[in-house]
Amino acid sequence: MLPAPGQGALAIECRADDPATASVLATADDPPTRLAVTAERAFLAGLDAGCTSPVGALATPANARGLRLDGLVAAPDGSTVLRSAATATVETRAEATALGERLARALLADGGAALLTTPAGTAAADPRTRPDRPARASQPLGRG
Repeated sequence: MLPAPGQGALAIECRADDPATASVLATADDPPTRLAVTAERAFLAGLDAGCTSPVGALATPANARGLRLDGLVAAPDGSTVLRSAATATVETRAEATALGERLARALLADGGAALLTTPAGTAAADPRTRPDRPARASQPLGRG
């Protein structure tokens, strides 16, 4: 079983114009978790899917600097499930994003695009929960 992308990650938000609070909150940041959640969210965004889509992802350490991202796309009724994984050296958010996007492209090419489209030809994602909504200043802190 793969959880929803970003499942279990905790985040704390503060005002962008409050550097003192942001500095205190930064001490609770966990860089490996941040990279894992970044890869998972990039996978979701690369699929153009939302939190109601039949999608799963889990990023785990692969070695000293690597990250393995397992992902799946399923038909809404569960009749078809596509799974794949990708591993890369990930030290920056850009590298984590690239890993998620690469896995999304692979699953879309393997038939995931058809699974994420309703019979009417519209994206199955709930537009209220799509990852292309304006981002907030939230920071993943750890898996709870």
